[in-house]
Amino acid sequence: MLTRFQRITSVITFKNINRGDGERDVPDTAFQKKFLTGFHGWIRQVLERGESPKAFVDQVLAAGPEIVTMDEIGCGVVPIHGQEREYREAAGLAGQRLAASASQVYRVCCSLPIQIK
Repeated sequence: MLTRFQRITSVITFKNINRGDGERDVPDTAFQKKFLTGFHGWIRQVLERGESPKAFVDQVLAAGPEIVTMDEIGCGVVPIHGQEREYREAAGLAGQRLAASASQVYRVCCSLPIQIK
């Protein structure tokens, strides 16, 4: 078990890395960062701008991020609104493309990492 000091140090270290957050940052941030969290958030932003998610993923892959995380949003009831269905489809396709180009892929469920690739 980590001590309180070790947990605080881990959080401080995490905040100081070259990280972009898809829930808070604009999509252009993704081309400049090596650690991308919440990638599904950028897909939503790109769709809301009327831009192509495929082109966005191409640009991100060309920039060469080291780590990308995203939530799995395709499970559950199919949304009534067409825009939400389009978002889920685009996020799923983006995740597939990112995984295909990655050297390692993990699915984390209940804090347990399961290596897929």
